Amino acid sequence: GRPSRKCFAEALAAFAALREQAPEAVLYLHTRLEEPEGENLVALCEFFKVRPLTSDPYELALGTPSSHVALLMNAFDVLLNPSAGDGFGIPLVEAQACGTPCVTTDFSAMPEVAPVEGDGRPANWAVTGQGTWTAFESCQVTPSVEHLVEALLEAYREPTRQRLARRRRVARWALREYPV
Repeated sequence: GRPSRKCFAEALAAFAALREQAPEAVLYLHTRLEEPEGENLVALCEFFKVRPLTSDPYELALGTPSSHVALLMNAFDVLLNPSAGDGFGIPLVEAQACGTPCVTTDFSAMPEVAPVEGDGRPANWAVTGQGTWTAFESCQVTPSVEHLVEALLEAYREPTRQRLARRRRVARWALREYPV
């Protein structure tokens, strides 16, 4: 949609910058690249010179089994979901339940759904951005690409032991093993 609530352009720009320092990095988009009502993701990917792996369009149309989504999310190093404004953020909770930390915006419901590290609790990354007033008479945020890149690089460079501890913390939080 327009304005983009999913911030694909910012996410693709950040991933393209990450690839300059981590050429083996892989991007997976769980969406249709071609959607008449949505953003032109094919053009965005071409512009940023990014070739993402994508979901099977037939499986998306028929409904992806939750077991497939769980296997995918468990394989991710991070879930990159820099939403401009989201009411709840179900994919963030799903990712964390699979032990996958998230990179998201510090706006709307995101800080509550994917909390950053503090008091020994979960360890997601939340980036700031530029606030904007939309045609729908609501406030949204455009995430800082620079901050997205910093978060992705931090996740990429994290030593294995710390990464595994982070994965355990976010899973414990999502499964409510921490007091709320």
